[in-house]
Amino acid sequence: MGDIYQRYFVAWQENGGDLLCQFSSVSRWSQWGSWGLLQFAAADPRQSPKFKATMEWARKLGQKVAAP
Repeated sequence: MGDIYQRYFVAWQENGGDLLCQFSSVSRWSQWGSWGLLQFAAADPRQSPKFKATMEWARKLGQKVAAP
């Protein structure tokens, strides 16, 4: 999923995307999928490819996000 998120962010920028809002930061799996960057609030973000890809992208854009 990390690779998919990275490709999504690149495509977003290449196609003129500006402000992007992550749908959900934390959520469990459901019948509709897993939309959160983390499955549980206490989950280790270093183990989440979606979280890591999102934080890396934010840093590349100059956002001040803390490293997990």
